[in-house]
Amino acid sequence: MAKQKIIVIGCIVIIIAVIAALLAARLTQNGKLVPQSNGNHLLINSKTAIPEIADDLIDSDKFSFVMYQNIQDTEKLFYAEWEGNNATFVLKKYDILSKQLTNLTNSDSSIHKIAYPGENKVYLSKYTSENKLYDLYSYDLLNQQLTNIANSENHSEIIIGYTNEHVLLDVTDLTPNAGPKHNKYSIYKTSDNALTTFLDTTNTVHGMEINGNKIVWGEEKNGNSDIFMYDIATGQTSTICDDPSNQEYPDISGDYIVWCDHRNDYHDYGKTQSKKDGTNSGDIYAYRTSTGEIFPVENTNDSSMYPQISGSIATWHMSKKGSVGELATIMVADLSAPEITPIPASSEISHKYPPLIDGDLVVWMDMRQYKLGKTNIYGYRISSRTEIQLTNTNGRDKIEWLSFPYLVYNHNNDVKNQDRKGDLRIIKIR
Repeated sequence: MAKQKIIVIGCIVIIIAVIAALLAARLTQNGKLVPQSNGNHLLINSKTAIPEIADDLIDSDKFSFVMYQNIQDTEKLFYAEWEGNNATFVLKKYDILSKQLTNLTNSDSSIHKIAYPGENKVYLSKYTSENKLYDLYSYDLLNQQLTNIANSENHSEIIIGYTNEHVLLDVTDLTPNAGPKHNKYSIYKTSDNALTTFLDTTNTVHGMEINGNKIVWGEEKNGNSDIFMYDIATGQTSTICDDPSNQEYPDISGDYIVWCDHRNDYHDYGKTQSKKDGTNSGDIYAYRTSTGEIFPVENTNDSSMYPQISGSIATWHMSKKGSVGELATIMVADLSAPEITPIPASSEISHKYPPLIDGDLVVWMDMRQYKLGKTNIYGYRISSRTEIQLTNTNGRDKIEWLSFPYLVYNHNNDVKNQDRKGDLRIIKIR
Protein backbone atom coordinates (compact mmCIF):
# COMPACT_ATOMS: atom_id res chain seq x y z
CA MET A 1 0.00 0.00 0.00
CA ALA A 2 2.78 2.40 0.94
CA LYS A 3 4.51 1.55 -2.36
CA GLN A 4 1.36 2.45 -4.29
CA LYS A 5 1.13 5.82 -2.45
CA ILE A 6 4.75 6.57 -3.37
CA ILE A 7 4.01 5.79 -7.02
CA VAL A 8 0.93 8.06 -7.03
CA ILE A 9 2.81 10.90 -5.35
CA GLY A 10 5.65 10.51 -7.84
CA CYS A 11 3.24 10.72 -10.76
CA ILE A 12 1.66 13.87 -9.32
CA VAL A 13 5.08 15.49 -8.91
CA ILE A 14 5.96 14.66 -12.52
CA ILE A 15 2.67 16.11 -13.82
CA ILE A 16 3.17 19.32 -11.82
CA ALA A 17 6.71 19.64 -13.16
CA VAL A 18 5.52 19.19 -16.75
CA ILE A 19 2.78 21.80 -16.33
CA ALA A 20 5.25 24.25 -14.77
CA ALA A 21 7.66 23.72 -17.64
CA LEU A 22 4.93 24.35 -20.21
CA LEU A 23 3.84 27.54 -18.46
CA ALA A 24 7.40 28.77 -18.25
CA ALA A 25 7.88 28.08 -21.95
CA ARG A 26 4.79 30.14 -22.83
CA LEU A 27 6.01 33.10 -20.77
CA THR A 28 9.51 33.25 -22.18
CA GLN A 29 11.28 34.14 -25.38
CA ASN A 30 14.78 32.81 -25.81
CA GLY A 31 14.67 31.83 -22.16
CA LYS A 32 13.75 35.33 -20.92
CA LEU A 33 10.53 36.73 -19.52
CA VAL A 34 9.01 39.35 -21.82
CA PRO A 35 7.65 42.29 -19.80
CA GLN A 36 4.62 44.36 -20.77
CA SER A 37 3.86 47.88 -19.58
CA ASN A 38 1.15 46.70 -17.18
CA GLY A 39 3.51 44.28 -15.42
CA ASN A 40 2.04 41.16 -17.01
CA HIS A 41 3.87 39.05 -19.55
CA LEU A 42 3.36 39.40 -23.28
CA LEU A 43 2.96 35.95 -24.82
CA ILE A 44 5.34 35.46 -27.73
CA ASN A 45 4.87 32.76 -30.36
CA SER A 46 6.99 32.06 -33.39
CA LYS A 47 5.47 31.12 -36.71
CA THR A 48 6.63 27.51 -36.35
CA ALA A 49 4.73 27.27 -33.06
CA ILE A 50 1.41 28.13 -34.71
CA PRO A 51 0.43 25.20 -36.95
CA GLU A 52 -2.88 26.82 -37.93
CA ILE A 53 -1.06 29.46 -40.02
CA ALA A 54 -1.04 28.32 -43.66
CA ASP A 55 1.41 30.24 -45.85
CA ASP A 56 0.51 29.66 -49.52
CA LEU A 57 2.23 30.93 -52.65
CA ILE A 58 -0.24 32.69 -54.94
CA ASP A 59 1.97 33.93 -57.75
CA SER A 60 5.62 34.60 -58.49
CA ASP A 61 6.32 37.63 -60.65
CA LYS A 62 6.12 41.42 -60.35
CA PHE A 63 3.15 43.19 -58.82
CA SER A 64 1.43 46.53 -58.80
CA PHE A 65 -0.34 47.98 -55.77
CA VAL A 66 -3.10 45.64 -54.67
CA MET A 67 -6.58 46.71 -53.50
CA TYR A 68 -9.31 44.35 -52.38
CA GLN A 69 -11.70 43.90 -49.49
CA ASN A 70 -13.70 41.37 -47.46
CA ILE A 71 -11.61 38.38 -48.48
CA GLN A 72 -13.10 36.44 -45.59
CA ASP A 73 -16.57 36.74 -47.17
CA THR A 74 -15.71 35.96 -50.79
CA GLU A 75 -12.66 33.70 -50.34
CA LYS A 76 -11.30 35.40 -53.50
CA LEU A 77 -8.39 37.73 -54.13
CA PHE A 78 -8.20 40.16 -57.08
CA TYR A 79 -5.03 42.00 -58.07
CA ALA A 80 -3.12 43.48 -61.01
CA GLU A 81 0.23 42.00 -61.96
CA TRP A 82 3.04 43.35 -64.09
CA GLU A 83 3.95 41.02 -66.90
CA GLY A 84 6.90 40.59 -69.22
CA ASN A 85 8.90 43.82 -69.51
CA ASN A 86 6.89 45.66 -66.80
CA ALA A 87 4.97 47.60 -69.46
CA THR A 88 1.73 45.62 -69.20
CA PHE A 89 -0.72 44.54 -66.51
CA VAL A 90 -3.08 41.60 -66.16
CA LEU A 91 -6.14 41.53 -63.90
CA LYS A 92 -6.08 38.24 -61.97
CA LYS A 93 -8.31 36.29 -59.62
CA TYR A 94 -7.09 33.84 -57.00
CA ASP A 95 -9.61 31.41 -55.47
CA ILE A 96 -8.36 30.74 -51.94
CA LEU A 97 -10.26 27.49 -51.36
CA SER A 98 -9.37 25.80 -54.66
CA LYS A 99 -5.98 27.61 -54.95
CA GLN A 100 -6.72 28.35 -58.61
CA LEU A 101 -5.23 31.40 -60.32
CA THR A 102 -7.07 32.84 -63.35
CA ASN A 103 -6.19 35.64 -65.78
CA LEU A 104 -9.30 37.82 -66.23
CA THR A 105 -7.89 40.17 -68.86
CA ASN A 106 -5.20 40.06 -71.51
CA SER A 107 -2.06 42.13 -71.16
CA ASP A 108 -2.94 45.80 -70.76
CA SER A 109 -0.64 48.69 -69.94
CA SER A 110 -3.33 50.88 -68.39
CA ILE A 111 -4.77 49.07 -65.34
CA HIS A 112 -4.17 51.05 -62.15
CA LYS A 113 -6.10 50.73 -58.84
CA ILE A 114 -8.57 47.88 -58.23
CA ALA A 115 -11.61 47.55 -55.95
CA TYR A 116 -13.79 44.50 -55.35
CA PRO A 117 -16.84 45.40 -53.23
CA GLY A 118 -18.28 41.92 -53.81
CA GLU A 119 -20.98 40.37 -55.99
CA ASN A 120 -20.08 40.06 -59.68
CA LYS A 121 -18.11 43.21 -60.50
CA VAL A 122 -14.54 44.37 -60.08
CA TYR A 123 -13.90 48.11 -60.40
CA LEU A 124 -10.65 49.61 -61.67
CA SER A 125 -9.04 52.89 -62.71
CA LYS A 126 -7.84 52.44 -66.29
CA TYR A 127 -5.65 54.82 -68.24
CA THR A 128 -6.99 56.11 -71.54
CA SER A 129 -4.14 57.16 -73.81
CA GLU A 130 -6.48 59.08 -76.13
CA ASN A 131 -7.55 61.50 -73.40
CA LYS A 132 -4.48 60.96 -71.20
CA LEU A 133 -6.53 60.35 -68.06
CA TYR A 134 -7.82 57.55 -65.83
CA ASP A 135 -11.45 56.50 -66.23
CA LEU A 136 -13.50 54.34 -63.88
CA TYR A 137 -14.24 50.92 -65.39
CA SER A 138 -16.15 47.87 -64.22
CA TYR A 139 -15.29 44.27 -65.07
CA ASP A 140 -18.26 41.88 -65.06
CA LEU A 141 -17.16 38.48 -63.75
CA LEU A 142 -20.15 36.71 -65.36
CA ASN A 143 -19.89 37.90 -68.97
CA GLN A 144 -16.19 38.86 -68.72
CA GLN A 145 -16.92 42.34 -70.09
CA LEU A 146 -15.00 45.54 -69.36
CA THR A 147 -17.14 48.71 -69.35
CA ASN A 148 -16.16 52.39 -69.12
CA ILE A 149 -18.42 53.86 -66.42
CA ALA A 150 -17.30 57.49 -66.23
CA ASN A 151 -16.13 58.07 -69.84
CA SER A 152 -15.09 61.64 -69.02
CA GLU A 153 -13.11 63.79 -71.43
CA ASN A 154 -11.73 66.18 -68.81
CA HIS A 155 -11.70 64.34 -65.48
CA SER A 156 -9.44 61.56 -64.24
CA GLU A 157 -10.81 59.18 -61.58
CA ILE A 158 -8.45 57.28 -59.27
CA ILE A 159 -9.87 54.72 -56.79
CA ILE A 160 -8.75 55.47 -53.22
CA GLY A 161 -11.18 53.32 -51.21
CA TYR A 162 -14.51 51.54 -51.17
CA THR A 163 -17.20 49.73 -49.22
CA ASN A 164 -19.73 47.10 -50.27
CA GLU A 165 -21.89 49.85 -51.80
CA HIS A 166 -19.61 52.72 -52.79
CA VAL A 167 -16.32 53.36 -54.60
CA LEU A 168 -14.40 56.44 -53.38
CA LEU A 169 -12.66 58.43 -56.13
CA ASP A 170 -9.98 61.14 -56.26
CA VAL A 171 -11.00 63.22 -59.29
CA THR A 172 -8.58 65.50 -61.16
CA ASP A 173 -9.91 68.26 -63.41
CA LEU A 174 -7.88 68.28 -66.64
CA THR A 175 -9.91 70.97 -68.39
CA PRO A 176 -7.60 73.11 -70.58
CA ASN A 177 -6.89 76.57 -69.13
CA ALA A 178 -8.71 75.69 -65.90
CA GLY A 179 -8.40 78.01 -62.91
CA PRO A 180 -6.73 77.12 -59.59
CA LYS A 181 -6.19 73.40 -59.07
CA HIS A 182 -9.26 71.84 -57.49
CA ASN A 183 -9.15 68.74 -55.31
CA LYS A 184 -12.38 66.94 -56.15
CA TYR A 185 -13.65 63.77 -54.51
CA SER A 186 -16.64 61.70 -55.61
CA ILE A 187 -18.46 58.52 -54.66
CA TYR A 188 -19.81 55.99 -57.12
CA LYS A 189 -22.83 54.03 -55.89
CA THR A 190 -22.61 50.52 -57.33
CA SER A 191 -26.32 49.70 -57.04
CA ASP A 192 -27.63 52.52 -59.25
CA ASN A 193 -24.47 53.70 -61.07
CA ALA A 194 -24.75 57.20 -59.52
CA LEU A 195 -21.63 59.41 -59.37
CA THR A 196 -21.75 62.19 -56.74
CA THR A 197 -19.10 64.85 -56.00
CA PHE A 198 -19.10 65.63 -52.26
CA LEU A 199 -15.91 67.73 -51.99
CA ASP A 200 -14.57 70.36 -54.42
CA THR A 201 -11.82 72.46 -52.86
CA THR A 202 -8.58 74.27 -53.65
CA ASN A 203 -7.30 73.38 -50.16
CA THR A 204 -4.80 70.61 -49.42
CA VAL A 205 -6.37 67.35 -48.22
CA HIS A 206 -4.49 65.18 -45.71
CA GLY A 207 -5.82 61.63 -45.90
CA MET A 208 -9.32 60.36 -46.69
CA GLU A 209 -11.06 57.18 -45.49
CA ILE A 210 -14.50 55.63 -45.96
CA ASN A 211 -16.44 53.30 -43.67
CA GLY A 212 -20.11 52.44 -44.04
CA ASN A 213 -21.91 55.65 -45.02
CA LYS A 214 -19.27 57.98 -43.59
CA ILE A 215 -16.20 59.59 -45.21
CA VAL A 216 -13.57 61.48 -43.16
CA TRP A 217 -10.58 63.58 -44.18
CA GLY A 218 -8.15 66.27 -43.03
CA GLU A 219 -8.27 69.61 -44.91
CA GLU A 220 -6.24 72.82 -44.66
CA LYS A 221 -9.27 75.05 -44.61
CA ASN A 222 -8.58 77.71 -41.96
CA GLY A 223 -4.82 78.13 -42.09
CA ASN A 224 -4.33 74.70 -40.53
CA SER A 225 -5.60 71.20 -41.10
CA ASP A 226 -8.96 70.23 -39.53
CA ILE A 227 -11.07 67.04 -39.58
CA PHE A 228 -14.29 66.83 -41.58
CA MET A 229 -16.92 64.15 -42.22
CA TYR A 230 -19.41 63.57 -45.04
CA ASP A 231 -22.54 61.51 -44.43
CA ILE A 232 -23.50 59.72 -47.65
CA ALA A 233 -27.03 58.95 -46.41
CA THR A 234 -27.90 62.59 -45.62
CA GLY A 235 -25.55 64.37 -48.02
CA GLN A 236 -24.33 66.59 -45.16
CA THR A 237 -20.74 67.65 -44.39
CA SER A 238 -19.82 68.40 -40.77
CA THR A 239 -16.74 69.69 -38.96
CA ILE A 240 -15.42 67.11 -36.50
CA CYS A 241 -12.48 69.06 -35.06
CA ASP A 242 -11.31 72.64 -35.81
CA ASP A 243 -8.76 73.18 -33.04
CA PRO A 244 -6.28 75.95 -34.08
CA SER A 245 -3.50 73.36 -34.48
CA ASN A 246 -3.10 70.66 -37.14
CA GLN A 247 -5.29 67.56 -37.15
CA GLU A 248 -4.55 65.15 -39.97
CA TYR A 249 -4.79 61.64 -41.45
CA PRO A 250 -8.03 60.44 -39.82
CA ASP A 251 -9.49 56.94 -39.89
CA ILE A 252 -13.06 55.85 -39.14
CA SER A 253 -14.78 52.65 -38.03
CA GLY A 254 -18.30 52.38 -36.67
CA ASP A 255 -18.84 54.94 -33.90
CA TYR A 256 -15.25 56.26 -33.76
CA ILE A 257 -12.96 58.59 -35.70
CA VAL A 258 -9.25 58.81 -34.81
CA TRP A 259 -6.54 61.17 -36.07
CA CYS A 260 -3.06 62.57 -35.39
CA ASP A 261 -3.41 65.81 -33.40
CA HIS A 262 -0.74 68.50 -32.83
CA ARG A 263 -2.54 70.66 -30.26
CA ASN A 264 0.02 69.75 -27.55
CA ASP A 265 3.08 70.57 -29.68
CA TYR A 266 4.88 73.90 -29.51
CA HIS A 267 2.94 76.53 -31.50
CA ASP A 268 3.40 79.95 -33.01
CA TYR A 269 0.13 81.74 -33.88
CA GLY A 270 -1.69 78.47 -34.24
CA LYS A 271 0.87 76.85 -36.53
CA THR A 272 2.57 73.63 -35.48
CA GLN A 273 6.25 74.05 -34.65
CA SER A 274 9.03 71.56 -33.98
CA LYS A 275 9.78 70.70 -30.38
CA LYS A 276 12.98 71.86 -28.77
CA ASP A 277 14.69 68.52 -29.35
CA GLY A 278 13.86 68.59 -33.07
CA THR A 279 10.76 66.40 -32.91
CA ASN A 280 7.27 67.17 -34.13
CA SER A 281 5.32 65.22 -31.58
CA GLY A 282 1.69 64.58 -32.43
CA ASP A 283 -0.81 62.74 -30.23
CA ILE A 284 -3.82 60.54 -30.93
CA TYR A 285 -7.29 61.99 -30.46
CA ALA A 286 -10.72 60.51 -31.14
CA TYR A 287 -14.33 61.52 -31.78
CA ARG A 288 -17.39 59.45 -30.89
CA THR A 289 -20.12 60.12 -33.44
CA SER A 290 -22.99 58.99 -31.18
CA THR A 291 -22.13 61.51 -28.46
CA GLY A 292 -20.17 64.22 -30.31
CA GLU A 293 -17.37 63.89 -27.75
CA ILE A 294 -13.69 64.60 -28.60
CA PHE A 295 -11.19 62.97 -26.25
CA PRO A 296 -7.45 62.18 -26.09
CA VAL A 297 -6.40 58.58 -26.67
CA GLU A 298 -2.68 59.10 -26.11
CA ASN A 299 -0.66 62.17 -25.04
CA THR A 300 3.08 61.66 -24.51
CA ASN A 301 6.35 63.34 -25.43
CA ASP A 302 6.81 60.81 -28.23
CA SER A 303 5.44 61.19 -31.75
CA SER A 304 2.23 59.21 -32.27
CA MET A 305 1.11 59.05 -35.88
CA TYR A 306 -0.65 56.99 -38.57
CA PRO A 307 -3.65 55.87 -36.46
CA GLN A 308 -5.92 53.07 -37.67
CA ILE A 309 -9.14 51.79 -36.10
CA SER A 310 -11.34 48.70 -36.33
CA GLY A 311 -14.49 48.72 -34.22
CA SER A 312 -13.43 50.36 -30.96
CA ILE A 313 -9.76 49.26 -31.12
CA ALA A 314 -7.25 51.88 -32.26
CA THR A 315 -3.60 51.28 -33.16
CA TRP A 316 -0.79 53.65 -34.14
CA HIS A 317 2.96 54.09 -34.69
CA MET A 318 4.85 55.74 -31.81
CA SER A 319 8.48 56.88 -32.00
CA LYS A 320 10.72 59.69 -30.83
CA LYS A 321 10.54 61.59 -34.13
CA GLY A 322 7.48 60.22 -35.88
CA SER A 323 9.33 58.62 -38.78
CA VAL A 324 9.26 54.98 -39.88
CA GLY A 325 13.04 55.29 -40.04
CA GLU A 326 13.20 55.78 -36.26
CA LEU A 327 13.00 53.28 -33.42
CA ALA A 328 9.33 52.76 -32.64
CA THR A 329 6.69 50.60 -31.06
CA ILE A 330 3.13 49.81 -32.12
CA MET A 331 0.46 50.90 -29.65
CA VAL A 332 -3.10 49.61 -29.12
CA ALA A 333 -6.03 51.02 -27.11
CA ASP A 334 -9.70 50.15 -26.60
CA LEU A 335 -11.69 53.39 -26.97
CA SER A 336 -14.82 51.86 -25.41
CA ALA A 337 -13.07 51.12 -22.10
CA PRO A 338 -14.04 53.30 -19.09
CA GLU A 339 -10.40 54.32 -18.81
CA ILE A 340 -8.35 54.28 -22.01
CA THR A 341 -4.96 52.64 -21.33
CA PRO A 342 -2.68 52.37 -24.39
CA ILE A 343 -0.46 49.28 -24.33
CA PRO A 344 2.42 48.22 -26.60
CA ALA A 345 1.57 45.58 -29.19
CA SER A 346 5.23 44.78 -29.86
CA SER A 347 7.71 43.29 -27.43
CA GLU A 348 10.71 45.09 -28.90
CA ILE A 349 11.42 48.68 -29.91
CA SER A 350 12.76 48.61 -33.46
CA HIS A 351 12.31 50.22 -36.86
CA LYS A 352 8.68 49.62 -37.78
CA TYR A 353 6.24 50.61 -40.47
CA PRO A 354 2.76 51.95 -39.59
CA PRO A 355 0.26 49.23 -38.59
CA LEU A 356 -2.92 47.88 -40.16
CA ILE A 357 -5.83 46.56 -38.12
CA ASP A 358 -8.84 44.41 -38.93
CA GLY A 359 -10.96 42.31 -36.61
CA ASP A 360 -8.82 40.62 -33.96
CA LEU A 361 -5.44 41.39 -35.51
CA VAL A 362 -2.94 44.25 -35.79
CA VAL A 363 -0.05 43.73 -38.25
CA TRP A 364 3.08 45.66 -39.17
CA MET A 365 6.39 45.34 -41.00
CA ASP A 366 9.21 45.00 -38.46
CA MET A 367 12.94 45.53 -38.99
CA ARG A 368 14.20 44.10 -35.69
CA GLN A 369 16.27 41.57 -37.70
CA TYR A 370 17.31 43.98 -40.45
CA LYS A 371 21.03 43.42 -39.75
CA LEU A 372 20.45 39.81 -40.75
CA GLY A 373 18.84 40.93 -44.00
CA LYS A 374 15.27 40.40 -42.79
CA THR A 375 12.16 42.54 -42.81
CA ASN A 376 9.45 40.33 -41.35
CA ILE A 377 5.79 40.78 -40.49
CA TYR A 378 4.59 40.69 -36.91
CA GLY A 379 1.07 40.70 -35.52
CA TYR A 380 -0.79 41.32 -32.29
CA ARG A 381 -3.85 39.25 -31.40
CA ILE A 382 -6.16 41.68 -29.60
CA SER A 383 -8.35 39.16 -27.78
CA SER A 384 -5.42 37.41 -26.08
CA ARG A 385 -2.90 40.31 -26.05
CA THR A 386 -0.44 38.07 -27.84
CA GLU A 387 2.35 39.10 -30.19
CA ILE A 388 2.85 36.75 -33.16
CA GLN A 389 5.69 36.55 -35.65
CA LEU A 390 3.78 35.94 -38.89
CA THR A 391 6.73 35.57 -41.27
CA ASN A 392 10.29 34.42 -40.69
CA THR A 393 11.97 34.60 -44.08
CA ASN A 394 15.47 35.64 -45.13
CA GLY A 395 14.30 38.56 -47.27
CA ARG A 396 11.94 41.50 -47.32
CA ASP A 397 8.27 40.86 -46.53
CA LYS A 398 5.91 43.71 -47.47
CA ILE A 399 2.28 43.80 -46.34
CA GLU A 400 -0.17 44.23 -49.21
CA TRP A 401 -3.50 43.90 -47.38
CA LEU A 402 -5.09 42.66 -44.19
CA SER A 403 -8.62 41.24 -44.22
CA PHE A 404 -8.84 39.08 -41.12
CA PRO A 405 -8.24 36.15 -41.02
CA TYR A 406 -6.24 36.63 -44.25
CA LEU A 407 -2.97 38.51 -44.63
CA VAL A 408 -1.56 39.03 -48.13
CA TYR A 409 2.10 39.97 -48.46
CA ASN A 410 4.91 40.19 -50.99
CA HIS A 411 8.13 38.31 -50.28
CA ASN A 412 11.38 39.41 -51.93
CA ASN A 413 14.79 37.86 -51.32
CA ASP A 414 16.36 41.19 -52.31
CA VAL A 415 16.23 43.25 -49.10
CA LYS A 416 16.61 46.54 -50.98
CA ASN A 417 13.85 45.45 -53.38
CA GLN A 418 15.72 47.04 -56.29
CA ASP A 419 14.25 44.77 -58.96
CA ARG A 420 10.74 44.99 -57.39
CA LYS A 421 10.28 41.26 -57.95
CA GLY A 422 8.56 39.11 -55.41
CA ASP A 423 6.28 36.25 -54.51
CA LEU A 424 2.71 37.14 -53.59
CA ARG A 425 1.76 35.01 -50.60
CA ILE A 426 -1.26 34.63 -48.33
CA ILE A 427 -1.55 33.61 -44.68
CA LYS A 428 -4.75 32.44 -42.98
CA ILE A 429 -4.82 33.03 -39.25
CA ARG A 430 -7.48 31.28 -37.19
